[in-house]
Amino acid sequence: MKQLIIIPTYNEKTNISILLKKLIKLYKSKFEILIIDDNSPDGTASEVLKFSKKYNFIKLKSRQKKMGIGSAHKYGVKYAFKNKFKILITMDSDGTHNPRYIK
Repeated sequence: MKQLIIIPTYNEKTNISILLKKLIKLYKSKFEILIIDDNSPDGTASEVLKFSKKYNFIKLKSRQKKMGIGSAHKYGVKYAFKNKFKILITMDSDGTHNPRYIK
């Protein structure tokens, strides 16, 4: 069953690394992970690219400007429908959503 985790980001370079490491450790490649970054000036997208080069289940959507979390979620939902995912999970990258509860 295809499962997707979407994570909107803006200036989350440090947090996204921590979160991705936890997700990889807990779930390996049971999920596709889509990071939707709003052109973070802190290098969040570059950090995600490092992970996506090593893990093919991590994807990055870089947007040209800050468009907000709502439109990031809309993008993620459309992506999930288009790619026929059966389960969609949304997470925040600031540490408020603990990956261990996904199960």
